[in-house]
Amino acid sequence: MKQLKFGLMVTNEGFPVSGDVTSGNQSDNVWNRKIIDEFHVSFLETWDVSYVADSALITEENVRLMDAKKVRFISHLPGRFNLEQELIERAWKEGKWRSCGPMVKGKKAATYWTQPFQVEFVDKIYRFIVVRSSSLDKTKERTLQRQLDREKETLEKLIKTLSKEEFQCKPDAEARLKAILKDHDMLHALSGQVVENVSVKRKPGRPRKNHPEPLLETITYGIEWTIHPPTEQKLEDWRQRKTAFVLITSVSEALYDDYDVLKEYKKQINVEVRFRFLKDPMFVNAIYLKTPRRVEALGYVILLAVMIASLLELRIRNALDREKSTISAGSRKNVQRPTARLLLNMLNSILVVYLDYNGHTERHFPHDINPEVLRVLELAGYDRRIYTENPYKKLL
Repeated sequence: MKQLKFGLMVTNEGFPVSGDVTSGNQSDNVWNRKIIDEFHVSFLETWDVSYVADSALITEENVRLMDAKKVRFISHLPGRFNLEQELIERAWKEGKWRSCGPMVKGKKAATYWTQPFQVEFVDKIYRFIVVRSSSLDKTKERTLQRQLDREKETLEKLIKTLSKEEFQCKPDAEARLKAILKDHDMLHALSGQVVENVSVKRKPGRPRKNHPEPLLETITYGIEWTIHPPTEQKLEDWRQRKTAFVLITSVSEALYDDYDVLKEYKKQINVEVRFRFLKDPMFVNAIYLKTPRRVEALGYVILLAVMIASLLELRIRNALDREKSTISAGSRKNVQRPTARLLLNMLNSILVVYLDYNGHTERHFPHDINPEVLRVLELAGYDRRIYTENPYKKLL
């Protein structure tokens, strides 16, 4: 079974302008190198644009290639470079955050803050933007809970061992307490208190009759340890750090400020939406082809279909924006930005009745057709005649 890798280049509005189909086993790094060459030829000679991609783009070879071909880019600095963590730590230390606000509308929309740096990377100074968000996804929340559980278990085992330690003098116990607390770097807080342990013993051996032996008093020192749950401030700081990521770009600040760079990077969701559309299992699983060449050819047909569906979505959204109106679809009402899938589902409900009249056939809509579906056709720039008229009639 041949697996395919789909690639799309899209405009800011999410409309695909170019596509590529390659082997599903091909590395994203290799695919990006190929796209850089095509990007240079297809776009830079005509338009002043930038290449936006995820972290698979950022390798030393690709960065040098983009520099040589004068390809401006915006991407995510991957964690395999130590520079990523260094910049995040530096941003937290300096604390010069700039508020960018939310990227989308909505009550639950995340708010973003940025902090820019100019750092050398692959033998050239590039612009880096450390970004933090007010939103933490559920996966990282579960990670936090697992870390808290592991910390508590680790500290309980450590205290069990430390509680057995004895010191002959108080300064030794205080030094040990100070050293342990200095090395402690966890969300849970740890505290300790030096305590005096007094034990009374008699001299070893059998005591003589009628001669009570004096008792020996021994004083040692120990440490009583206490584990404290993390404060809300510590937890919030952990969450903020986990939401942080680093963007790298060769676009100048005069052209795109921090907000614009972040906004362009976040718009990759437009591409991901297209991938979800064309990888629907209910559609792809039913296709069987005999040769790899036919599979690849089908991939390009699917990309063309995605472009047409995206054009339909773009037309209708623009029409709704101009009219400042919405559409209703099933149980969903007042949809202002319908997706291609929603629109195609609505159009798929159209039924055409074929009637024979003395040797010729006429097409008609049933009387109970949903008026919202006809409105979708109008918003897209068509009318019902594309369903009822013979497209070849004028050619006959």
